[in-house]
Amino acid sequence: MDNKHNSAYWIIGSVSIIALFAAVVVNIFIGNVGISMEEMLRFLSGKAELPELKHIIISSRLNMTLTALLTGAALSVSGLLLQTLFSNPLADPSVLGISSGANLGVAVCLLIIGATPTMVASAGLSRQLWIALSSFLGALPIILILLYISTKISNKLVVLIVGLMTSFISSAVISVIEFFSMKESLYSYVLWGMGSFSSVPQSMVPFYFSVILLLIIACFLMIKPLNAILLGDEYAENIGVNVYRSRTLIILISSLLIAVVTAYCGPIGFIGLAIPHIVRFSLKKSDHRIVLPFSILWGGLFALLCLVISRIPGIDGALPVNVITSIIGAPILIWILFQPSVKNLR
Repeated sequence: MDNKHNSAYWIIGSVSIIALFAAVVVNIFIGNVGISMEEMLRFLSGKAELPELKHIIISSRLNMTLTALLTGAALSVSGLLLQTLFSNPLADPSVLGISSGANLGVAVCLLIIGATPTMVASAGLSRQLWIALSSFLGALPIILILLYISTKISNKLVVLIVGLMTSFISSAVISVIEFFSMKESLYSYVLWGMGSFSSVPQSMVPFYFSVILLLIIACFLMIKPLNAILLGDEYAENIGVNVYRSRTLIILISSLLIAVVTAYCGPIGFIGLAIPHIVRFSLKKSDHRIVLPFSILWGGLFALLCLVISRIPGIDGALPVNVITSIIGAPILIWILFQPSVKNLR
Protein backbone atom coordinates (compact mmCIF):
# COMPACT_ATOMS: atom_id res chain seq x y z
CA MET A 1 0.00 0.00 0.00
CA ASP A 2 2.79 2.40 0.94
CA ASN A 3 4.64 1.56 -2.27
CA LYS A 4 1.54 2.40 -4.27
CA HIS A 5 1.23 5.71 -2.46
CA ASN A 6 4.92 6.48 -2.95
CA SER A 7 4.61 5.73 -6.67
CA ALA A 8 1.59 8.04 -6.89
CA TYR A 9 3.48 10.84 -5.14
CA TRP A 10 6.45 10.39 -7.48
CA ILE A 11 4.14 10.60 -10.50
CA ILE A 12 2.34 13.68 -9.18
CA GLY A 13 5.68 15.25 -8.31
CA SER A 14 7.09 14.57 -11.77
CA VAL A 15 4.01 16.06 -13.43
CA SER A 16 4.25 19.09 -11.14
CA ILE A 17 7.91 19.65 -12.08
CA ILE A 18 7.06 19.39 -15.79
CA ALA A 19 4.19 21.85 -15.34
CA LEU A 20 6.53 24.16 -13.42
CA PHE A 21 9.08 24.09 -16.24
CA ALA A 22 6.32 24.73 -18.81
CA ALA A 23 5.07 27.70 -16.78
CA VAL A 24 8.60 29.13 -16.68
CA VAL A 25 8.90 28.84 -20.47
CA VAL A 26 5.47 30.41 -21.04
CA ASN A 27 6.34 33.34 -18.77
CA ILE A 28 9.52 33.99 -20.73
CA PHE A 29 7.64 34.06 -24.04
CA ILE A 30 4.63 36.23 -23.18
CA GLY A 31 4.62 39.95 -22.58
CA ASN A 32 4.08 43.30 -24.28
CA VAL A 33 6.91 42.53 -26.70
CA GLY A 34 6.34 39.31 -28.62
CA ILE A 35 9.24 36.86 -29.00
CA SER A 36 9.08 34.22 -31.70
CA MET A 37 10.49 30.72 -31.34
CA GLU A 38 13.00 31.48 -34.08
CA GLU A 39 14.32 34.52 -32.23
CA MET A 40 14.54 32.54 -29.02
CA LEU A 41 16.47 29.69 -30.65
CA ARG A 42 18.88 32.11 -32.33
CA PHE A 43 19.43 33.86 -29.01
CA LEU A 44 20.01 30.62 -27.09
CA SER A 45 22.38 29.25 -29.73
CA GLY A 46 24.42 32.45 -29.70
CA LYS A 47 24.09 32.90 -33.47
CA ALA A 48 22.71 36.40 -33.09
CA GLU A 49 23.74 39.25 -30.83
CA LEU A 50 20.47 40.87 -29.83
CA PRO A 51 21.08 43.27 -26.92
CA GLU A 52 17.41 44.27 -26.65
CA LEU A 53 16.28 40.65 -26.66
CA LYS A 54 18.90 39.79 -24.03
CA HIS A 55 17.59 42.55 -21.79
CA ILE A 56 13.98 41.43 -22.22
CA ILE A 57 14.70 37.73 -21.62
CA ILE A 58 17.44 37.77 -18.98
CA SER A 59 17.10 41.03 -17.10
CA SER A 60 13.33 41.32 -17.22
CA ARG A 61 11.31 38.16 -17.86
CA LEU A 62 13.63 35.49 -16.47
CA ASN A 63 14.30 37.59 -13.39
CA MET A 64 10.56 38.17 -12.85
CA THR A 65 9.73 34.50 -13.51
CA LEU A 66 12.27 33.15 -11.00
CA THR A 67 11.17 35.78 -8.48
CA ALA A 68 7.57 34.61 -8.84
CA LEU A 69 8.60 30.97 -8.45
CA LEU A 70 10.60 31.54 -5.27
CA THR A 71 8.07 34.00 -3.83
CA GLY A 72 5.21 31.55 -4.32
CA ALA A 73 7.25 28.78 -2.72
CA ALA A 74 8.25 31.00 0.21
CA LEU A 75 4.70 32.18 0.94
CA SER A 76 3.31 28.67 0.66
CA VAL A 77 5.92 27.26 3.03
CA SER A 78 5.45 30.05 5.57
CA GLY A 79 1.68 29.46 5.51
CA LEU A 80 2.21 25.73 6.03
CA LEU A 81 4.50 26.34 9.01
CA LEU A 82 2.06 28.72 10.67
CA GLN A 83 -0.98 26.50 10.10
CA THR A 84 0.88 23.58 11.66
CA LEU A 85 2.25 25.60 14.58
CA PHE A 86 -1.07 27.17 15.56
CA SER A 87 -3.29 24.24 14.52
CA ASN A 88 -5.36 26.87 12.74
CA PRO A 89 -6.54 26.46 9.12
CA LEU A 90 -6.80 30.24 8.74
CA ALA A 91 -3.24 31.00 9.82
CA ASP A 92 -1.31 32.59 6.96
CA PRO A 93 1.70 34.90 6.47
CA SER A 94 -0.33 37.95 7.51
CA VAL A 95 -1.80 36.52 10.71
CA LEU A 96 1.26 37.27 12.89
CA GLY A 97 1.31 40.93 11.90
CA ILE A 98 4.60 40.65 9.99
CA SER A 99 3.02 41.83 6.73
CA SER A 100 1.26 44.70 8.50
CA GLY A 101 4.55 45.76 10.08
CA ALA A 102 6.16 45.74 6.65
CA ASN A 103 3.23 47.76 5.29
CA LEU A 104 3.71 50.31 8.06
CA GLY A 105 7.40 50.62 7.24
CA VAL A 106 6.61 51.36 3.59
CA ALA A 107 3.82 53.76 4.59
CA VAL A 108 6.29 55.74 6.69
CA CYS A 109 8.80 55.69 3.82
CA LEU A 110 6.40 56.79 1.08
CA LEU A 111 3.77 58.81 2.93
CA ILE A 112 5.74 60.57 5.69
CA ILE A 113 9.40 60.66 4.62
CA GLY A 114 8.38 60.85 0.97
CA ALA A 115 11.19 58.85 -0.66
CA THR A 116 11.59 61.51 -3.32
CA PRO A 117 14.10 60.89 -6.16
CA THR A 118 16.46 63.51 -4.65
CA MET A 119 16.43 61.86 -1.22
CA VAL A 120 16.85 58.40 -2.67
CA ALA A 121 19.76 59.52 -4.83
CA SER A 122 21.47 61.23 -1.87
CA ALA A 123 21.25 57.98 0.10
CA GLY A 124 22.88 56.08 -2.74
CA LEU A 125 19.98 53.63 -3.00
CA SER A 126 17.52 52.83 -5.76
CA ARG A 127 13.89 53.65 -4.99
CA GLN A 128 12.95 49.95 -4.96
CA LEU A 129 15.78 49.16 -2.56
CA TRP A 130 14.75 52.07 -0.35
CA ILE A 131 11.19 50.71 -0.17
CA ALA A 132 12.46 47.16 0.49
CA LEU A 133 14.67 48.39 3.33
CA SER A 134 11.79 50.34 4.88
CA SER A 135 9.52 47.31 4.61
CA PHE A 136 12.00 45.03 6.32
CA LEU A 137 12.68 47.56 9.10
CA GLY A 138 8.93 47.79 9.66
CA ALA A 139 8.62 44.02 9.95
CA LEU A 140 11.71 43.56 12.16
CA PRO A 141 10.21 44.88 15.45
CA ILE A 142 7.19 42.56 15.05
CA ILE A 143 9.51 39.59 14.50
CA LEU A 144 11.52 40.45 17.63
CA ILE A 145 8.35 40.89 19.71
CA LEU A 146 6.95 37.54 18.59
CA LEU A 147 10.25 35.76 19.22
CA TYR A 148 10.47 37.25 22.72
CA ILE A 149 6.90 36.28 23.58
CA SER A 150 7.30 32.77 22.17
CA THR A 151 10.29 32.17 24.49
CA LYS A 152 8.47 33.54 27.57
CA ILE A 153 4.96 32.15 27.10
CA SER A 154 4.18 28.51 26.39
CA ASN A 155 0.64 29.16 25.12
CA LYS A 156 0.91 29.47 21.34
CA LEU A 157 -2.60 30.97 21.19
CA VAL A 158 -1.27 34.01 23.05
CA VAL A 159 1.42 34.45 20.37
CA LEU A 160 -1.27 34.27 17.68
CA ILE A 161 -3.43 36.86 19.47
CA VAL A 162 -0.45 39.20 19.94
CA GLY A 163 0.26 38.89 16.21
CA LEU A 164 -3.33 39.77 15.35
CA MET A 165 -3.32 42.75 17.73
CA THR A 166 -0.09 44.12 16.28
CA SER A 167 -1.65 43.71 12.84
CA PHE A 168 -4.68 45.75 13.89
CA ILE A 169 -2.51 48.43 15.49
CA SER A 170 -0.28 48.69 12.39
CA SER A 171 -3.34 48.91 10.12
CA ALA A 172 -4.83 51.65 12.29
CA VAL A 173 -1.61 53.68 12.20
CA ILE A 174 -1.42 53.23 8.41
CA SER A 175 -5.00 54.53 8.07
CA VAL A 176 -4.10 57.64 10.05
CA ILE A 177 -1.01 58.21 7.91
CA GLU A 178 -3.05 57.76 4.72
CA PHE A 179 -5.63 60.29 5.91
CA PHE A 180 -3.00 63.03 6.17
CA SER A 181 -1.02 62.06 3.06
CA MET A 182 -0.66 63.81 -0.27
CA LYS A 183 -2.44 62.31 -3.26
CA GLU A 184 0.76 61.52 -5.19
CA SER A 185 2.42 59.73 -2.27
CA LEU A 186 -0.75 57.80 -1.53
CA TYR A 187 -0.88 56.62 -5.14
CA SER A 188 2.66 55.23 -4.88
CA TYR A 189 1.81 53.40 -1.67
CA VAL A 190 -1.34 51.89 -3.16
CA LEU A 191 0.63 50.64 -6.18
CA TRP A 192 3.18 48.96 -3.90
CA GLY A 193 0.35 47.35 -1.92
CA MET A 194 -0.97 45.64 -5.04
CA GLY A 195 2.09 43.37 -5.17
CA SER A 196 4.53 42.75 -8.00
CA PHE A 197 7.06 40.12 -9.02
CA SER A 198 9.05 42.68 -11.02
CA SER A 199 10.17 44.89 -8.13
CA VAL A 200 13.34 43.03 -7.10
CA PRO A 201 16.26 45.21 -8.26
CA GLN A 202 18.76 43.45 -10.51
CA SER A 203 21.55 44.11 -8.03
CA MET A 204 19.55 42.43 -5.23
CA VAL A 205 18.50 39.30 -7.14
CA PRO A 206 21.35 37.10 -5.79
CA PHE A 207 20.61 38.21 -2.21
CA TYR A 208 16.85 37.66 -2.54
CA PHE A 209 17.23 34.22 -4.13
CA SER A 210 19.92 33.11 -1.65
CA VAL A 211 17.91 34.11 1.43
CA ILE A 212 14.72 32.40 0.21
CA LEU A 213 16.57 29.20 -0.73
CA LEU A 214 18.46 29.01 2.59
CA LEU A 215 15.25 29.50 4.59
CA ILE A 216 13.43 26.84 2.54
CA ILE A 217 16.32 24.42 3.14
CA ALA A 218 16.02 25.19 6.86
CA CYS A 219 12.35 24.15 6.66
CA PHE A 220 13.38 20.63 5.63
CA LEU A 221 15.43 20.38 8.83
CA MET A 222 12.22 21.09 10.77
CA ILE A 223 10.18 18.23 9.30
CA LYS A 224 10.40 16.00 12.39
CA PRO A 225 9.38 18.76 14.86
CA LEU A 226 6.58 19.87 12.52
CA ASN A 227 5.15 16.35 12.32
CA ALA A 228 5.41 16.00 16.09
CA ILE A 229 3.74 19.35 16.78
CA LEU A 230 0.99 18.38 14.36
CA LEU A 231 0.03 15.62 16.82
CA GLY A 232 0.14 17.92 19.85
CA ASP A 233 2.75 19.48 22.13
CA GLU A 234 2.54 16.67 24.68
CA TYR A 235 3.23 14.03 22.03
CA ALA A 236 6.12 16.11 20.71
CA GLU A 237 7.68 16.38 24.16
CA ASN A 238 7.23 12.64 24.77
CA ILE A 239 9.30 11.77 21.69
CA GLY A 240 12.07 14.17 22.66
CA VAL A 241 11.21 17.28 20.64
CA ASN A 242 12.07 20.57 22.31
CA VAL A 243 8.75 22.32 21.71
CA TYR A 244 9.87 25.81 22.84
CA ARG A 245 12.95 25.78 20.64
CA SER A 246 11.05 24.33 17.69
CA ARG A 247 8.29 26.93 18.06
CA THR A 248 10.88 29.72 18.13
CA LEU A 249 12.62 28.39 15.01
CA ILE A 250 9.33 27.96 13.15
CA ILE A 251 8.27 31.53 13.95
CA LEU A 252 11.73 32.84 13.01
CA ILE A 253 11.86 31.02 9.66
CA SER A 254 8.29 31.86 8.65
CA SER A 255 8.68 35.48 9.79
CA LEU A 256 11.88 35.99 7.81
CA LEU A 257 10.28 34.46 4.71
CA ILE A 258 7.31 36.79 5.07
CA ALA A 259 9.44 39.85 5.78
CA VAL A 260 11.82 39.34 2.84
CA VAL A 261 9.02 38.59 0.36
CA THR A 262 6.89 41.53 1.52
CA ALA A 263 9.88 43.84 1.47
CA TYR A 264 10.65 43.20 -2.18
CA CYS A 265 7.34 42.09 -3.74
CA GLY A 266 4.75 43.77 -1.55
CA PRO A 267 1.97 42.10 0.45
CA ILE A 268 0.82 39.18 -1.71
CA GLY A 269 -2.23 37.41 -0.36
CA PHE A 270 -3.85 33.96 -0.49
CA ILE A 271 -0.81 31.96 -1.64
CA GLY A 272 0.30 31.21 1.92
CA LEU A 273 -3.27 30.56 2.99
CA ALA A 274 -4.59 28.51 0.08
CA ILE A 275 -1.71 26.37 -1.21
CA PRO A 276 -1.10 24.29 1.97
CA HIS A 277 -4.84 23.47 2.03
CA ILE A 278 -4.80 22.52 -1.65
CA VAL A 279 -1.80 20.24 -1.09
CA ARG A 280 -3.25 18.50 1.96
CA PHE A 281 -6.66 18.11 0.35
CA SER A 282 -5.30 16.80 -2.96
CA LEU A 283 -2.79 14.37 -1.47
CA LYS A 284 -4.94 13.39 1.54
CA LYS A 285 -1.85 13.79 3.74
CA SER A 286 -0.50 16.05 6.47
CA ASP A 287 2.92 14.40 6.75
CA HIS A 288 5.42 17.21 6.17
CA ARG A 289 7.81 14.84 4.39
CA ILE A 290 5.23 14.94 1.59
CA VAL A 291 3.34 18.19 2.16
CA LEU A 292 6.42 20.43 2.43
CA PRO A 293 8.01 19.64 -0.97
CA PHE A 294 4.63 19.73 -2.71
CA SER A 295 3.83 23.08 -1.07
CA ILE A 296 7.09 24.42 -2.53
CA LEU A 297 6.28 23.04 -5.99
CA TRP A 298 2.65 24.08 -6.08
CA GLY A 299 3.26 27.44 -4.44
CA GLY A 300 5.80 28.29 -7.12
CA LEU A 301 3.53 26.92 -9.87
CA PHE A 302 0.54 28.89 -8.58
CA ALA A 303 2.57 32.12 -8.53
CA LEU A 304 3.79 31.47 -12.08
CA LEU A 305 0.24 30.88 -13.31
CA CYS A 306 -0.87 34.12 -11.67
CA LEU A 307 2.03 35.89 -13.38
CA VAL A 308 0.94 34.49 -16.76
CA ILE A 309 -2.63 35.64 -16.24
CA SER A 310 -1.51 39.09 -15.10
CA ARG A 311 0.38 39.53 -18.39
CA ILE A 312 -2.20 38.18 -20.81
CA PRO A 313 -1.29 39.33 -24.34
CA GLY A 314 -3.32 42.39 -25.28
CA ILE A 315 -3.18 43.96 -21.82
CA ASP A 316 -0.99 47.04 -21.70
CA GLY A 317 1.32 46.45 -18.76
CA ALA A 318 0.30 43.90 -16.14
CA LEU A 319 -2.56 43.43 -13.72
CA PRO A 320 -1.69 43.63 -9.99
CA VAL A 321 -0.61 40.24 -8.66
CA ASN A 322 -2.84 40.55 -5.58
CA VAL A 323 -5.90 40.81 -7.82
CA ILE A 324 -5.09 37.53 -9.57
CA THR A 325 -4.14 35.60 -6.43
CA SER A 326 -7.34 36.69 -4.68
CA ILE A 327 -9.65 35.92 -7.62
CA ILE A 328 -8.19 32.43 -8.07
CA GLY A 329 -7.21 31.55 -4.51
CA ALA A 330 -10.31 32.64 -2.58
CA PRO A 331 -12.92 30.47 -4.38
CA ILE A 332 -10.62 27.42 -4.30
CA LEU A 333 -10.01 27.86 -0.58
CA ILE A 334 -13.72 28.30 0.19
CA TRP A 335 -14.54 25.11 -1.71
CA ILE A 336 -11.82 23.11 0.04
CA LEU A 337 -12.77 24.31 3.53
CA PHE A 338 -16.30 23.00 2.98
CA GLN A 339 -15.07 19.50 2.11
CA PRO A 340 -15.53 17.05 5.01
CA SER A 341 -12.33 15.18 4.15
CA VAL A 342 -10.18 18.25 4.82
CA LYS A 343 -10.42 17.72 8.58
CA ASN A 344 -7.90 15.71 10.59
CA LEU A 345 -5.81 14.56 7.67
CA ARG A 346 -2.87 12.36 8.62
